[in-house]
Amino acid sequence: EEYDKFFTEFGMAIKEGVCTERSNDHKSKLAPLLRCETSAEESGKAVSLDDYVERCPEDQDQIYYICAPSREMAVNSAYMESFNKSNTEVLFLYGQADEFVMSHLREYKGKKIVNVESEGITLPKSKETAEEEKEDEKESSSLTKAETDQLCSWIQDTLGSAKVKGVRTSSRLVDSPAMIVGHQSAAERRLHQMQMQMVAGHKDAAGLGINFDAMGPVGTLEINPAHPILKQLSTATLSHEPRKKELAEAIIWQVFDNARIAAGVLDDPRSMLARLNTILAAALQEEHVTAASGEVDREGSVSDESDMK
Repeated sequence: EEYDKFFTEFGMAIKEGVCTERSNDHKSKLAPLLRCETSAEESGKAVSLDDYVERCPEDQDQIYYICAPSREMAVNSAYMESFNKSNTEVLFLYGQADEFVMSHLREYKGKKIVNVESEGITLPKSKETAEEEKEDEKESSSLTKAETDQLCSWIQDTLGSAKVKGVRTSSRLVDSPAMIVGHQSAAERRLHQMQMQMVAGHKDAAGLGINFDAMGPVGTLEINPAHPILKQLSTATLSHEPRKKELAEAIIWQVFDNARIAAGVLDDPRSMLARLNTILAAALQEEHVTAASGEVDREGSVSDESDMK
């Protein structure tokens, strides 16, 4: 408790030391002083990197962390779903500078420090978890490989290569329809934007290595072929009705923007308001049609009963 008070007061100085020290030896001496919350402990309880390493399974060679504004947002993040399912501990970092601290630290006691939003994460599985997943696959009504391939191709064509590098299925998603991987972190993106703003109007901006064009595709979109939204989209993309195709396009753009929000790379959420209104109007219209159909059915049943009498 005494050290927690010390870290609350001087923690930023320790983090600054990790980021500014060029000597790995000095960084290794500062790293044990860092404190943060974790998925393995209750809210408000901070732990050290040593605490994390001591609890690690023998076959886990990475230390995982997630950056989020709050514990609630960290726990409910799409990037946490596979970690929650496998009961793998994740460090929770809430400060804007924490991403830079971890990127400068890179590893601790032989274990690489990895952001859960990173691409290519494969969590070790116990025999029990592997058996559970096999049973889930048998019971799952997920899209077939052919349907998934067709859907991925349609999503890539709809979003375009200027927005997303690629589209593929995810082995990490459980409850969410999609997520972005291989993207700049929110902190790195903010730094890039600040650099662009600082040199805006500079005569030699091009010589400074700043790209004033769109920042390019955010990363790769991974989809969950077992999610109801994706399964409905797969059917809608094959429809010959223009209205259904237009709605399908609006929905996949919304799924993409939701994934960008989760990744912290959607610069202006206001850009999706008109699309959200379109989707809501379509949902209410469908509800109205369904309700009207129900009324007709009930009236028909009443009429039939009267005729019988």
